[in-house]
Amino acid sequence: MIHAYYSEYLPDVRKSIGTLFDLAYYQLELDIDELSERFAASEIAEGIESGCPKYLAGMSGIEMAMEVFDGSSFEQPPYECTDAFWVGYALVHLQWYYNRPFKEIITKYPCSRLLAGYPVLHEADIGKTVDVVRRFIVPGNIVKLRRKEIGMTQRELAALVGISLPALRAYEQGVTELENASGKTLYMLGRYLGLTVEELLRG
Repeated sequence: MIHAYYSEYLPDVRKSIGTLFDLAYYQLELDIDELSERFAASEIAEGIESGCPKYLAGMSGIEMAMEVFDGSSFEQPPYECTDAFWVGYALVHLQWYYNRPFKEIITKYPCSRLLAGYPVLHEADIGKTVDVVRRFIVPGNIVKLRRKEIGMTQRELAALVGISLPALRAYEQGVTELENASGKTLYMLGRYLGLTVEELLRG
Protein backbone atom coordinates (compact mmCIF):
# COMPACT_ATOMS: atom_id res chain seq x y z
CA MET A 1 0.00 0.00 0.00
CA ILE A 2 1.29 3.47 -0.88
CA HIS A 3 1.08 5.83 2.10
CA ALA A 4 0.42 9.56 1.93
CA TYR A 5 4.00 10.65 2.78
CA TYR A 6 7.20 9.37 4.37
CA SER A 7 6.62 7.72 7.74
CA GLU A 8 9.35 9.85 9.34
CA TYR A 9 6.93 12.79 9.35
CA LEU A 10 4.06 10.84 10.87
CA PRO A 11 4.81 11.28 14.61
CA ASP A 12 5.01 15.08 14.28
CA VAL A 13 1.83 15.34 12.20
CA ARG A 14 -0.13 13.10 14.56
CA LYS A 15 0.99 15.18 17.54
CA SER A 16 0.20 18.51 15.84
CA ILE A 17 -3.28 17.53 14.68
CA GLY A 18 -3.96 15.79 17.99
CA THR A 19 -3.16 19.11 19.70
CA LEU A 20 -5.37 21.00 17.22
CA PHE A 21 -8.30 18.69 18.00
CA ASP A 22 -7.72 18.99 21.75
CA LEU A 23 -7.66 22.79 21.59
CA ALA A 24 -10.75 23.14 19.40
CA TYR A 25 -12.75 20.55 21.31
CA TYR A 26 -11.98 21.73 24.84
CA GLN A 27 -11.19 25.43 24.47
CA LEU A 28 -13.57 26.35 21.64
CA GLU A 29 -16.07 23.68 22.75
CA LEU A 30 -16.77 22.58 19.18
CA ASP A 31 -18.66 19.42 18.34
CA ILE A 32 -16.13 16.80 17.22
CA ASP A 33 -17.76 16.34 13.79
CA GLU A 34 -18.01 20.08 13.14
CA LEU A 35 -14.39 20.40 14.22
CA SER A 36 -13.25 17.63 11.90
CA GLU A 37 -15.22 19.05 8.95
CA ARG A 38 -13.63 22.46 9.38
CA PHE A 39 -10.21 20.87 9.63
CA ALA A 40 -10.79 18.65 6.56
CA ALA A 41 -11.80 21.70 4.50
CA SER A 42 -8.70 23.66 5.52
CA GLU A 43 -5.52 24.46 3.63
CA ILE A 44 -3.63 22.59 6.35
CA ALA A 45 -5.50 19.34 5.65
CA GLU A 46 -4.87 19.75 1.94
CA GLY A 47 -1.20 20.44 2.62
CA ILE A 48 -0.84 17.30 4.73
CA GLU A 49 -2.58 15.22 2.04
CA SER A 50 -0.17 16.52 -0.61
CA GLY A 51 2.91 16.06 1.60
CA CYS A 52 3.77 19.77 1.94
CA PRO A 53 6.77 20.09 4.34
CA LYS A 54 5.33 23.28 5.88
CA TYR A 55 2.43 21.28 7.29
CA LEU A 56 4.26 18.02 7.90
CA ALA A 57 7.00 19.52 10.06
CA GLY A 58 6.93 23.32 9.98
CA MET A 59 4.05 24.27 12.28
CA SER A 60 3.00 23.46 15.82
CA GLY A 61 -0.46 22.25 16.76
CA ILE A 62 -1.32 25.65 18.26
CA GLU A 63 -0.23 27.46 15.09
CA MET A 64 -2.35 25.10 13.01
CA ALA A 65 -5.35 25.58 15.28
CA MET A 66 -5.04 29.36 15.03
CA GLU A 67 -4.97 29.12 11.23
CA VAL A 68 -7.89 26.68 10.92
CA PHE A 69 -10.06 28.49 13.46
CA ASP A 70 -9.61 32.05 12.20
CA GLY A 71 -6.96 33.38 14.55
CA SER A 72 -8.63 32.19 17.76
CA SER A 73 -6.22 32.35 20.68
CA PHE A 74 -5.50 29.23 22.68
CA GLU A 75 -3.85 28.39 25.97
CA GLN A 76 -1.16 25.72 25.99
CA PRO A 77 -3.00 22.42 26.57
CA PRO A 78 -1.95 20.16 29.44
CA TYR A 79 0.65 17.56 28.54
CA GLU A 80 -1.66 14.57 28.42
CA CYS A 81 -3.45 12.52 25.81
CA THR A 82 -7.13 13.48 25.94
CA ASP A 83 -9.85 11.72 24.01
CA ALA A 84 -10.01 14.60 21.49
CA PHE A 85 -6.21 14.52 21.06
CA TRP A 86 -6.43 10.80 20.29
CA VAL A 87 -9.17 11.38 17.68
CA GLY A 88 -6.93 13.85 15.81
CA TYR A 89 -3.96 11.50 16.18
CA ALA A 90 -5.99 8.54 14.85
CA LEU A 91 -7.48 10.57 11.98
CA VAL A 92 -4.00 11.57 10.79
CA HIS A 93 -2.81 7.98 10.99
CA LEU A 94 -5.80 6.76 8.96
CA GLN A 95 -5.22 9.43 6.29
CA TRP A 96 -1.54 8.52 6.09
CA TYR A 97 -2.16 4.78 6.02
CA TYR A 98 -4.96 4.71 3.46
CA ASN A 99 -3.76 7.76 1.49
CA ARG A 100 -7.31 9.08 1.20
CA PRO A 101 -8.50 12.69 1.68
CA PHE A 102 -9.57 13.63 5.21
CA LYS A 103 -13.02 14.52 3.86
CA GLU A 104 -13.50 11.00 2.51
CA ILE A 105 -12.40 9.41 5.78
CA ILE A 106 -14.69 11.49 8.02
CA THR A 107 -17.61 10.94 5.63
CA LYS A 108 -17.17 7.18 5.78
CA TYR A 109 -16.17 7.02 9.45
CA PRO A 110 -17.14 10.20 11.37
CA CYS A 111 -14.94 11.48 14.17
CA SER A 112 -17.87 11.09 16.58
CA ARG A 113 -17.53 7.37 15.95
CA LEU A 114 -13.79 7.50 16.60
CA LEU A 115 -14.50 9.40 19.81
CA ALA A 116 -17.02 6.75 20.89
CA GLY A 117 -14.35 4.09 20.33
CA TYR A 118 -11.74 5.90 22.40
CA PRO A 119 -12.24 3.93 25.66
CA VAL A 120 -11.53 0.64 23.87
CA LEU A 121 -9.06 1.67 21.18
CA HIS A 122 -6.76 4.34 22.64
CA GLU A 123 -4.64 1.93 24.68
CA ALA A 124 -4.29 -0.55 21.81
CA ASP A 125 -1.74 -0.27 19.01
CA ILE A 126 -2.97 2.19 16.35
CA GLY A 127 -3.05 -0.76 13.94
CA LYS A 128 -6.19 -1.93 15.74
CA THR A 129 -7.96 1.32 14.77
CA VAL A 130 -6.75 0.88 11.18
CA ASP A 131 -8.29 -2.61 11.15
CA VAL A 132 -11.58 -1.47 12.69
CA VAL A 133 -12.00 1.31 10.11
CA ARG A 134 -10.76 -0.70 7.11
CA ARG A 135 -14.15 -2.03 5.93
CA PHE A 136 -15.57 1.50 5.90
CA ILE A 137 -12.64 3.11 4.06
CA VAL A 138 -11.90 0.25 1.67
CA PRO A 139 -15.29 -1.34 0.92
CA GLY A 140 -13.84 -4.28 -0.99
CA ASN A 141 -10.67 -5.67 -2.45
CA ILE A 142 -9.92 -3.76 -5.65
CA VAL A 143 -8.73 -6.85 -7.55
CA LYS A 144 -11.93 -8.74 -6.71
CA LEU A 145 -14.19 -5.75 -7.41
CA ARG A 146 -12.58 -4.97 -10.77
CA ARG A 147 -12.44 -8.63 -11.83
CA LYS A 148 -16.18 -8.99 -11.19
CA GLU A 149 -16.90 -5.69 -12.99
CA ILE A 150 -15.33 -7.02 -16.18
CA GLY A 151 -16.91 -10.46 -15.79
CA MET A 152 -13.77 -12.55 -15.37
CA THR A 153 -13.42 -15.65 -13.19
CA GLN A 154 -10.57 -16.09 -10.71
CA ARG A 155 -9.24 -18.98 -12.79
CA GLU A 156 -9.22 -16.88 -15.99
CA LEU A 157 -7.44 -13.95 -14.35
CA ALA A 158 -4.87 -16.15 -12.63
CA ALA A 159 -4.04 -17.82 -15.96
CA LEU A 160 -3.67 -14.48 -17.77
CA VAL A 161 -1.46 -13.01 -15.04
CA GLY A 162 0.63 -16.17 -14.74
CA ILE A 163 0.04 -16.91 -11.06
CA SER A 164 -1.63 -19.80 -9.29
CA LEU A 165 -5.31 -19.73 -8.38
CA PRO A 166 -4.49 -19.90 -4.62
CA ALA A 167 -2.15 -16.92 -5.03
CA LEU A 168 -4.87 -14.85 -6.68
CA ARG A 169 -7.35 -15.84 -3.97
CA ALA A 170 -4.85 -14.77 -1.31
CA TYR A 171 -4.57 -11.32 -2.93
CA GLU A 172 -8.35 -10.98 -3.18
CA GLN A 173 -8.92 -12.05 0.43
CA GLY A 174 -6.17 -9.79 1.79
CA VAL A 175 -4.22 -12.78 3.11
CA THR A 176 -1.28 -11.63 0.97
CA GLU A 177 -0.75 -7.88 0.54
CA LEU A 178 -0.39 -6.69 -3.06
CA GLU A 179 2.63 -4.63 -2.02
CA ASN A 180 4.46 -7.96 -1.62
CA ALA A 181 3.68 -9.01 -5.21
CA SER A 182 6.42 -8.97 -7.83
CA GLY A 183 6.61 -6.11 -10.29
CA LYS A 184 5.61 -8.47 -13.09
CA THR A 185 2.50 -9.64 -11.20
CA LEU A 186 1.44 -6.06 -10.49
CA TYR A 187 2.01 -5.09 -14.12
CA MET A 188 -0.01 -8.05 -15.41
CA LEU A 189 -2.86 -7.51 -12.93
CA GLY A 190 -3.01 -3.86 -13.92
CA ARG A 191 -2.95 -4.73 -17.62
CA TYR A 192 -5.88 -7.16 -17.47
CA LEU A 193 -7.91 -5.24 -14.90
CA GLY A 194 -7.40 -1.83 -16.51
CA LEU A 195 -5.79 -0.36 -13.38
CA THR A 196 -2.52 1.42 -12.72
CA VAL A 197 -0.02 -0.06 -10.28
CA GLU A 198 -0.73 2.87 -7.95
CA GLU A 199 -4.47 2.09 -8.01
CA LEU A 200 -3.73 -1.54 -7.18
CA LEU A 201 -1.48 -0.61 -4.27
CA ARG A 202 -3.94 1.92 -2.87
CA GLY A 203 -6.47 -0.90 -2.59
